[in-house]
Amino acid sequence: MRPDPTDGTLDFESQAQAGARVASRLADAIPNGPEATMEVSRSLTDTEIVCGLSFLATVLEMASVSTRTLSEVQKERGGLLSTPKPKQPARGRLRWN
Repeated sequence: MRPDPTDGTLDFESQAQAGARVASRLADAIPNGPEATMEVSRSLTDTEIVCGLSFLATVLEMASVSTRTLSEVQKERGGLLSTPKPKQPARGRLRWN
């Protein structure tokens, strides 16, 4: 469930921009470790936190759907990026001679 950033203080476009700014600030802090990301997160306003959560939830949802879709197409095409699997012997009766 995505947080609802519609507290009346920002229009939709401003919410999206605020969310993108939050995500960008966090992405910039990630190479500096978890302490840096916590520092950035603690510096955010309540509205920025909610907009950031909403933005990132949308990005994750889109990434999940896109990943599933690309995976299905890859399977349809015979796994272009994977090594071919060895063919399994046909199922039937085994002979024990």
